Amino acid sequence: MADLPLPDPNDTAADDVDGAVTPPAVRSPIDGEQDGAPDRRSATRRRLLEAANQRFRDHGYDAATAAAIAADAGVTERTFFRYFPTKADVLVANWERHGESMHRSLDAHPAGEVASDAALADVVHDALRSFLRGVSDELDAGLDSVVRIYADRTAFLAIIEHLLGVEQELAEAVALRCGRPADDFRIRVAANASMGVLRAAVRAAVLFPDGPRMLDLLDAGMGDVVPLFDGLWRDTHPSP
Repeated sequence: MADLPLPDPNDTAADDVDGAVTPPAVRSPIDGEQDGAPDRRSATRRRLLEAANQRFRDHGYDAATAAAIAADAGVTERTFFRYFPTKADVLVANWERHGESMHRSLDAHPAGEVASDAALADVVHDALRSFLRGVSDELDAGLDSVVRIYADRTAFLAIIEHLLGVEQELAEAVALRCGRPADDFRIRVAANASMGVLRAAVRAAVLFPDGPRMLDLLDAGMGDVVPLFDGLWRDTHPSP
């Protein structure tokens, strides 16, 4: 019988023969890793994401291989694919981080603090600005994977699927703040139009780098969308 391969000491989730997780060789915690497996997985994923983005900046998206990214993060290529099945999934992970910024912005304006249609539109505008600030910073820093989204069909479709989820979350946030169901037609129109402005702002900034900045495009576009919020809050909060 052939000898079984030894587990990779840098692989934080090496599989044993039975498919269970075998602890790595004794080593000191890296980048905040703790003894718990969830913390190790989170730290490993973060290292891989940071290594991938650095590779994208230094060498470009196409030239950055999974093996090189894994080596930079101190793990095996197998581990990279365990966390990110494709390089396009790294791009989605970046946009997920921007979504977290949007959530924090929404949380800063709970339902009880929204008292007008204009305030509701401002909450959505601020949330989308928080989201796009991360994308804009990546583009300004020369992260060509933002541009790559429009050249790679797999990456593009993955991002569109993610943004559909963001639109759903935005519709639910708007519904909560104006006392309507999330499937309300006018809620959906307002959320869809707002996300359309976000997508258009990203696309224009990528395709026309010498044109207006991404956040300026968002601001201008949201000005056109504001009328869609007229009555969303007011009609469910009649004056006494």
